[in-house]
Amino acid sequence: MATKRKLLKIGLAGLYFPVMAAEEYGVLESAKSLVYRYAETELFEVAVWPRLISDPVDAVKAARFFEEQKTDFLLVQASSLMMGETVLPLVERADRIGVWVVDEPNSVGELRLNSLTGYNLCVSLIRGKWGDRKKIKWFWGTGEDFGARFVATVRALSVLKALDGGRIASIGGVVPSFDNLEYQSGVFEKSLSIDVVHVGLQDLFHRAERAPPPEVATIRDLLASQATCVKVGNALIENTARICYALRTIKESEGADASALRCWPEFQTWKGIAPCAAVAWSNDHCMPTACEGDTPGAVAMLIGSILSGRAATMNDSVALDRKTGTVQMWHCGAGPASWADERGQCLDYHHTLNRRFAEDAPRVGVSSDIRFACGPVTMLRIRRDGRSLFVLEGDVVEGFAAPYQGSGGWIGNLRMGESQVSLEDLLHMMAVYGLEHHYPIMRGHHFGTLKEMAAWAGWAILPHVDSRGSTAI
Repeated sequence: MATKRKLLKIGLAGLYFPVMAAEEYGVLESAKSLVYRYAETELFEVAVWPRLISDPVDAVKAARFFEEQKTDFLLVQASSLMMGETVLPLVERADRIGVWVVDEPNSVGELRLNSLTGYNLCVSLIRGKWGDRKKIKWFWGTGEDFGARFVATVRALSVLKALDGGRIASIGGVVPSFDNLEYQSGVFEKSLSIDVVHVGLQDLFHRAERAPPPEVATIRDLLASQATCVKVGNALIENTARICYALRTIKESEGADASALRCWPEFQTWKGIAPCAAVAWSNDHCMPTACEGDTPGAVAMLIGSILSGRAATMNDSVALDRKTGTVQMWHCGAGPASWADERGQCLDYHHTLNRRFAEDAPRVGVSSDIRFACGPVTMLRIRRDGRSLFVLEGDVVEGFAAPYQGSGGWIGNLRMGESQVSLEDLLHMMAVYGLEHHYPIMRGHHFGTLKEMAAWAGWAILPHVDSRGSTAI
């Protein structure tokens, strides 16, 4: 499920000194063309101050213009050497700034632009005035290196823009005994620029029980049609559809972008059901929904759905295989159908819940049984203060055995940035960092974008810790 995206707006201005040749070489005009080309492919808006700035009066006017345009990022080109008095008035209202040094048009004879000195002057003045209160990123040239750095910034800031003001519905709170999934309310919301709204489970049950029959029938038919195998009875499918309907109405009434659902034990006494298949449906068709009341997990899944344009999922780490260096990521049956391999999704009775009952007792459900399709993935755990991220990339691979019944897959080729991660490293970091036992997972490799996001937002990416020679912590 792709989350609707609020478009990033980038401001562009050029600073210069009139005795230099920025106008002669059309430096700012070339910059405009380049940025507009990226705007078409990366889907962002552009606000351009139309003329080169060489005096503080124009700089103040430009700053007001960018503020009125509600720009999210100000890209300042050192179109040539500049007057120092133009820098601070221009960037005073901007908190996220790019400063762009351009190549000289000639390599011998007269220095025509002196953009590098202009760049150096610009960043020095900003740092001297505001220290690290303003975030700065440098850019250089107009070629491939510029493009890679610029696109990374656009993508990271676009996710932050989409996240800003997001609403997470905490439905029922955290399940019993999983206190590590609690978060530092207030600090967490402020760091992530989100709001958490609290919805009672009885509210959800009320909505489910009063769901209009035509709505229930539509969702029930979708649940059945997207599955390649249905082993549960019609009553369980219908009650799953009712939960789906309730989640959708909570999304609409609360303006929720994601939710964290307390999925046990109350659901098991309400019509004898597990909402796992409804959670799977929500992630594909409604909103990112985390299991077991995990609000930080729901935020990570929201980020994952924005970054990948696809449903995210959430899992526990449940098994390690030394020979292949893979870890099985699994949960009891909330995997979205869109994550399934060629076998597809089977709606089955809930394997974990039914362990408690005699073989001849009525069985309860419903589980979304899938094996993850192979491909690149990224795990993202947001810590309880909302200020640090655990990010682990890998690839879903064919394991030495099928995943356990429920939703799962084997992930290998583990790495954090440039560092390869062994299974021993993973175990070690779980203890060093005290990682929460839920791991939201998104499709694709996104370490670089998440690292860029963290830099702009003031978050920390937890570093790789080598387990070799480790002792008690």
